[in-house]
Amino acid sequence: MEMQERHLLIVDSLGYSLFRWLEPHLQNMQTLAKEGIAIEAKAVADSTTPAIASILSGLLPEHHGVFTKEVAKESSILSLPEIANASGLKSAVIMEKNGAEVYKGLIDIIGEVADTLPPEEFDRKIFQLTLEALAKQPRLLISYFIGIDKKVHMDQGAIEIRKTAITIDDYIGKIMRGAESNTLIILCGDHPIHAGSLRRESSTSSVALILDKISKREKK
Repeated sequence: MEMQERHLLIVDSLGYSLFRWLEPHLQNMQTLAKEGIAIEAKAVADSTTPAIASILSGLLPEHHGVFTKEVAKESSILSLPEIANASGLKSAVIMEKNGAEVYKGLIDIIGEVADTLPPEEFDRKIFQLTLEALAKQPRLLISYFIGIDKKVHMDQGAIEIRKTAITIDDYIGKIMRGAESNTLIILCGDHPIHAGSLRRESSTSSVALILDKISKREKK
């Protein structure tokens, strides 16, 4: 029986309401949502580090205790890439430098990008490293796009946020087409927008969670 590959694509600040607002402009995410399952998932944290630690460990922040990047490097909590590697499954993590360094010596493929880069350059590098990792056929691949969150913290408006989201969507489409048939794509946000003029105090604390299996038709 052929083993299914899994790609986890994390899009920083992709809250559920933001996704639904942007969806008409996001051809590839829209396809994933329509062909698969789109869920409004409760956010477990309002900042990146504990939220991603929860995504990768399956634990709530109060259980994993990872609230800073420094703690993440020292934590003994096992994450999905480490569990996969221990089971003999080739794993890849493509993310910002501090996060990627956590996995040095623990998994097969690591791609790190300096988070001091401008948003467009950061996401472009993440995309390039993801394609390089795909060529090595990992069973589990995790990639992290930060552009929307960076634009939010720069207090960019709706037009810039939409432009950045469209670029990330284009990268996701190319990743989908580069994946093996039968690959499970898991796309999720880590928390809703938490800064800048687009932040809404009354907004639902939820993120987009989309799951779909890549078919031969989608790869054409």
